[in-house]
Amino acid sequence: MRPPPRCGPGGVDTRDIGVAARVFGDPAAHHGAGYTLTGPEALDFPQVAAILAAELGRAITYRPAGVLPYAAHLRRTGLPLAQVAVQTVLHVGLRRGQADHVDPTLERLLGRPGRTVAEYVHDHRGRWALPGALASGART
Repeated sequence: MRPPPRCGPGGVDTRDIGVAARVFGDPAAHHGAGYTLTGPEALDFPQVAAILAAELGRAITYRPAGVLPYAAHLRRTGLPLAQVAVQTVLHVGLRRGQADHVDPTLERLLGRPGRTVAEYVHDHRGRWALPGALASGART
C-alpha cells in the first residue's frame, strides 16, 4: 500500500545520494546547511506502476490506501508503533502534495541528471521478479 496517486514525489535513487555524499568530504564546511535532494522527475504512483509493468512485462496497478487502512496495514506487518506513526505522517504529507516537486540540487552536485525511476526499476528488476522467473530467463 502506498500513498494516493496525486502526490507525485520526486523520488531519488539511493545510488545518486551516495555519489552526492562524496561532495561533503569536509563535514565542517557544510555544518548547519540543508540540501533538498530529489530525482529528475515527479511521478504519480499510477505512472510508477506503468513503469514497473512495462519493465516486468505483467500487469501492475496502483490502489490508493486511506490513512487508517494504511496505518493498520503497517501495524499488521509487525512494525513498531513509532515507525507506523512516522510512516503514516509521511503518507499524509504525500497525500497533500508535500513532495511533488523536483529540485535541481542533486543534479548540480552530481554534475549530471539523477537516475530516473525507469532506470532504477530496470537496474533492480529482480526485486520485483516472480519466483523462478529470472532463473529461467523469462521476462517477468
